[in-house]
Amino acid sequence: MDEISDQLYKLNLGIKENKTSSEIQKILMQINKQFSTEGCDKKSVVEYLIKNGIVDTFSLILKSRERFSASTFALVAEILAEVAKLDLGRQTCSDPAIVVPLLELMSNNDTNVVLQVCRALGNICYDNDAARSLVKENNGVNRLIQLLRNLMEKENLPENMRTIASGCLLNLTDTYEEIQDQAVDNGILDVLLQYLMKFSSDEDVVTHCLLVLSCLADSHKGRAKILDKSVLSSLLSLLEKPLKDDIMDSLLELFGNLCENGNLRFFIYKFLSLIFTLCN
Repeated sequence: MDEISDQLYKLNLGIKENKTSSEIQKILMQINKQFSTEGCDKKSVVEYLIKNGIVDTFSLILKSRERFSASTFALVAEILAEVAKLDLGRQTCSDPAIVVPLLELMSNNDTNVVLQVCRALGNICYDNDAARSLVKENNGVNRLIQLLRNLMEKENLPENMRTIASGCLLNLTDTYEEIQDQAVDNGILDVLLQYLMKFSSDEDVVTHCLLVLSCLADSHKGRAKILDKSVLSSLLSLLEKPLKDDIMDSLLELFGNLCENGNLRFFIYKFLSLIFTLCN
């Protein structure tokens, strides 16, 4: 741990001495490099970083919006995404000083910043209601939905941008009814249906969208919206497209969830009525 200890010392000293953004960025690159070093024990690296106050250090950087460059913020988010792969990291990052600035960076003009922020927030919120609560209380759900809307029309995005953003939404909505309802109120169903139609050939994006719909179906509000004729019609139209097995499994899982959590006879009636309408 000598190398990472040295870099942490340089980082803290650099912040205290008001080093330039590019100088801080070089130090962050060396810290980030530790995660890809051959033979690296990532768990030990994360534990060491947390023990030595990396979250407090990063909170200082994140709140200094005018001082540091977009590339610096992207590196901070990238390292946080690695830290949050461990449960200890997720719990430590469940801090307003980390989550709120990350949410604000979601609207940054630099797409790499946004990509890394979505990675970080998605990992922090995985099976972590403390972090999800912070997202909910700080307009994070609406921010993410707006981002997904914006990404729908953009081209030349970083690789897997839509996959990462939709995966972040999945980790937010999974088993957390308050966020599920908030997402429905903010128009997520229309966004998901548009993604399913427009990016039907992107297996990861489609799978994430269907899994989010399955999560939303766990709430009364979400299930009622999904059982609407127009939504079911859009979902059924997916069957007309050449779907891979994993996507078909996710779609059937969604229908199964609607049967389990709703009125089974009502769902079958709506489902068969819609099929009859489409066939005629």
